[in-house]
Amino acid sequence: MNLEELEQRRPSVFHNLLPAKRVTVHRETLVEDVMDAYRKDTSFIHHKIDVTFKEENAIDLQGLTREMFTTFFNLIFLKFFFGRNEKAPCFDIKILFNGTFEIIGKIISHCFVLTNYLPPKLSKAIYSIISTKACRDETFLHSYFNVVSEDEEMLIKNAMNCTKITEDIKCKLFNLVDDYGGCEPINHQNDVKPVVLSLAKASLYARPLLSISNLKKGMWCYSILWNNVTLKILEEYLQKLRPSIDKVLSIISCQFTDDQTNRTQEERILNYMEQYIRSLSEKELATLLKF
Repeated sequence: MNLEELEQRRPSVFHNLLPAKRVTVHRETLVEDVMDAYRKDTSFIHHKIDVTFKEENAIDLQGLTREMFTTFFNLIFLKFFFGRNEKAPCFDIKILFNGTFEIIGKIISHCFVLTNYLPPKLSKAIYSIISTKACRDETFLHSYFNVVSEDEEMLIKNAMNCTKITEDIKCKLFNLVDDYGGCEPINHQNDVKPVVLSLAKASLYARPLLSISNLKKGMWCYSILWNNVTLKILEEYLQKLRPSIDKVLSIISCQFTDDQTNRTQEERILNYMEQYIRSLSEKELATLLKF
């Protein structure tokens, strides 16, 4: 199994979908509208969809479908997940047993089939557990550093790299461990990594295990799609879709006018736009591409 095979599976599933069903969403209640569409109609995942935003005149040529899904994921990551750069399921008893995460899993797969998009903010550790039922220690640590706050990441990395742990670092690490029910003090630098790894597994696996299981159950609504897919393949896929300045510039095409005076002005505008794009940070580029 490799990336090329995954990319071949997606259109195969897409072409077997039934004719489009219409879904109307309100921007103010988009999460509820999308969840209701999948919750009330179990056959929804077997259809293509035609999206309409309430009180907005636009034809869905896949752009509205992609906008609905990307907006949906941005909102649910704030509502049902936690984490700074990567997201993991919250432990919330109000939604733990009502099928919420199974529905989200179905939406992730349906979105992938329809738009060739996977939410890149979902934790790599979660993707690994869903795809292979396992996760390497290095992946747990990488995801954990991207889930905790910037201050907590700096604290842990300083503790792992310093030759002698100060009393201040010991106290802060104890408080961090205590949040997860731990009580053993960390006195030596060699103790830090095993404890942090346990924290990572607790927050990214043990605590959200039921939610992860339900995400996987939902995503496997197309079992042929994910069978034998590894984390490495998913990482290659997400990296391939990751926007970059060079990728954006390479797909810009122009049709200049025949008039030389106008053409000079048009070429100048194109040059200004290219300079502007090259000046953007990764975050600014992502914001630009929303439009």
